[in-house]
Amino acid sequence: MEICCIPAHRRSAFEKTLAEHKDAVAFVMSEMRIAWKSEDYLPVHMPEDLQEPVRSYVISCAYCLLADESREAFLQKGYSEDIWRVTVQDLNWHAHDGADGSYWVDTLNWFVNILKGGVIQLGRLQYEKIPCPEDVPGLGIKQGEIVANMHIPACGPMDYDQCVASIKLANEYLPKRFGEFRAFFCESWLLNPYYRKYLPPTSNIVRFQSLGTVFPYNMSNDRDALNRVFRNYHEDPFTSTPRSKLQKAVQKMILSGETLAGGIMIIMRDDVPNL
Repeated sequence: MEICCIPAHRRSAFEKTLAEHKDAVAFVMSEMRIAWKSEDYLPVHMPEDLQEPVRSYVISCAYCLLADESREAFLQKGYSEDIWRVTVQDLNWHAHDGADGSYWVDTLNWFVNILKGGVIQLGRLQYEKIPCPEDVPGLGIKQGEIVANMHIPACGPMDYDQCVASIKLANEYLPKRFGEFRAFFCESWLLNPYYRKYLPPTSNIVRFQSLGTVFPYNMSNDRDALNRVFRNYHEDPFTSTPRSKLQKAVQKMILSGETLAGGIMIIMRDDVPNL
């Protein structure tokens, strides 16, 4: 739990889960190892009788118990222990406190990808090697071409300068691990071009979008945006006193019938030195 930086107020629940549901934890660990070792995408099965929040605690405990094996996977791939220590904290960035005080996690297969070193964190952003999911008109990027996929973890403010520093670091470091690639790719609700209508030019979101070429992209739903902006529904999306410019912008977008998600951004590697 220390390596994964589990908050102190959650540790007693983790310990209780390990004591009362050790068989379920062991089962999930086994499933995660199977998915980890496979070259194909395999779903991670769960015991059918687990209800929330026990289910989420079981997943989280399994993740923590696999941390040592994760360290070995990172080192075998040539990553430093420091990169492993930062990256493995990802569990906390996908763990949510529900409005009713419950605890839940999602993206189980994402956790497997983190643990096996398929994703690494360099500064503010995370990166993984993927085939581009579609053709990118005008930039010469073809579907299936290898790109460095960027993720924006919910580990703090999306500071523009920190994002630029991370991309520049990745531009130098990743070819040694991923092989050569021509572009960075990012898909996120934060890249919805509509935000430019409602946020000032000084906004970190607007400035981040300026780093590359942004295209609208129809993501499945607006849930992630609402979760992040309104603290997993701790706050009312229609509050009369928005806490931030982003909350105010999202309210206007909802009332205008505009989708909150999403967009994709391409940053060509040749452009990174000029960011």
